[in-house]
Amino acid sequence: STQHGFDGTASNQHQIYHGIGPTNSVIKILMFHMMSDVTIKIKTTDRDDQVKLVDGTNKTTAVLTKLYTSGKVLMGNGLVQTTGSFGDVTVNLSGTDVLSWNNYGAIPQDLSNVVLEITTPDKNLYKVAMKDVIRTSYTNNNIENPYSDGKINYWYPGFKYEYTFTLSKKKIENITATILDWEKVTA
Repeated sequence: STQHGFDGTASNQHQIYHGIGPTNSVIKILMFHMMSDVTIKIKTTDRDDQVKLVDGTNKTTAVLTKLYTSGKVLMGNGLVQTTGSFGDVTVNLSGTDVLSWNNYGAIPQDLSNVVLEITTPDKNLYKVAMKDVIRTSYTNNNIENPYSDGKINYWYPGFKYEYTFTLSKKKIENITATILDWEKVTA
């Protein structure tokens, strides 16, 4: 949860066990990534209204605004909290036909104020309120789905978020967002 970490709430069963002393019993450990993994892909349509993502040496740029880039993990309950103040993060896009920014280790956080600003070489600006992006698919092998209405309004620890934005000359036509469990952690 966003207030109690992995240890649940007063009404839920605790997920973090108290300290372990000497024992002959089996100790079961399920390890989690405490960061969010974010991938952003930008492409255009294959119709007449397509956008030039790359024009000579000019390439589409993108910035995530009002994003926290530092945080801390509370070891008692597994809660990840943002620290400091938010700022802008340049999305370092690579590629030609599909521009991508892969595997950004993001601090889990509320996306209420986060905006993705995409600027094409012809200076068109597309703005996406990240809190309003609806997920198209979701897997939950280890962690229960935290999104009741389908909107990705919060980045949670241990999840991979894969966004794809399709630009046209008129608008962003198609936004897809996939939430995946991160790879298993073995210790």
